[in-house]
Amino acid sequence: MALTKRGQAAVEYLAIVALSLAVLVPVWLYVNDQRTGVDGQLRLGYAQQAVDRIRDAADLVYAEGPPAQFAVEVNVPDGVLSASIAGKQVALLVDEPWGASEVYAATVANVTGSLDSFPSFGGPRTVIVKAERNYTDSFVSITEG
Repeated sequence: MALTKRGQAAVEYLAIVALSLAVLVPVWLYVNDQRTGVDGQLRLGYAQQAVDRIRDAADLVYAEGPPAQFAVEVNVPDGVLSASIAGKQVALLVDEPWGASEVYAATVANVTGSLDSFPSFGGPRTVIVKAERNYTDSFVSITEG
């Protein structure tokens, strides 16, 4: 009879562990899914802040005219697939769990330049924003510092 009681206790403990796991696993999956969504939104927020800072600097140096120049510190999030500067737009393409999202900001001035290392890795970067003029037009050059 002693063997049966020990066996019964082991089965009861096993049932308690199984029920605990049955409750905890769905809760953990839900929390993990929410965390992934928040991480994605945070990345998009950092990307939007970066393009807004570059846009603000571009508009300011354009208003001041040549030879105005600023060095802007931006925090580039992880997961940037590409960065483009063309026409009157600064844009970052950010990889998210639900797909790629483009974050952009429109500028007053025509902008040219390149931010080639943005897709390489995240972190703080220095961007040089400079007002320039050619024979026919004024524009803003944006490069990495």
